[in-house]
Amino acid sequence: ETTDPRSVLEVADRFGCSHLKLIAEAEIVKTGVDKQNAAELLLFADAHSCALLREAAREFCVTHREAITESSAWQQLKESTDLLAELAVGTPTQFSDSNYDTMRVSTLRQKLEDKGLEVDGTRETLIRRLKDSDDSN
Repeated sequence: ETTDPRSVLEVADRFGCSHLKLIAEAEIVKTGVDKQNAAELLLFADAHSCALLREAAREFCVTHREAITESSAWQQLKESTDLLAELAVGTPTQFSDSNYDTMRVSTLRQKLEDKGLEVDGTRETLIRRLKDSDDSN
């Protein structure tokens, strides 16, 4: 019997086990975002501050806009003005390794890990941690 990585992530998030949460998040991303689950995964990622999953789901939603509107989670997604605004803006056309604001989440997390800082949190939190670390040096 296989345990659903979403269930593992929820429990890990509830109990503050960030390493386990990150492993479960990576597993969800690895199993794939598709037109049936993209909107649902975006909502799930938002609820659990899963930056990597949110990035993957957002990228899928932006490139497959019409397909996600047919999913069952679309009605729920439409209620989140923040997520809709994020989808309207889209994703960076070019990711950069020199500007925190345009880095992929995996790169942000690697930079945080290299500095010995916490790697869990929203994209905005990760960027803020890096900038704060730069300012204190």
